Amino acid sequence: MSAKGAVKDDGDYLMLEINCEDLPEDNVGPVASMFYGFSVFYCMTTSLASGGAALGTCGMPEAVVRRLCAEAGFGDVARPPSRAGTAPRWRGGARWAARPRRAAGCRLC
Repeated sequence: MSAKGAVKDDGDYLMLEINCEDLPEDNVGPVASMFYGFSVFYCMTTSLASGGAALGTCGMPEAVVRRLCAEAGFGDVARPPSRAGTAPRWRGGARWAARPRRAAGCRLC
C-alpha cells in the first residue's frame, strides 16, 4: 500500500527529516558534518541495500520533499515553522505534513 493510499481523505501524512538546505554547499558546520556522516554510512547504505533510491546525502531538501510528495499524489505540503527561531535551519529536524490531492467533487479519490 502506498503512503497516499494509507491516508484517509481528511488525514495527513507526517514526515520528520533532517533539516537541510537545497544546495549541499549551504549545509555547513559541525552538525551538518555529523548529518553527512550518518546519511552516507547509514541512511544511503540502508536505502541502496533495500532497493531504494538513496535520494540524498544529508536528508531530503525541501525541493525534493515537495517533488516526491507531488509525484505520490499529495497536493498540500506544509512545513510548520521551526521552534528554534533564529537557529540555522540545519539544526534539528524538519517536520512536514502532506495532505492527499483530491479531484474536485470526487468521493472515491
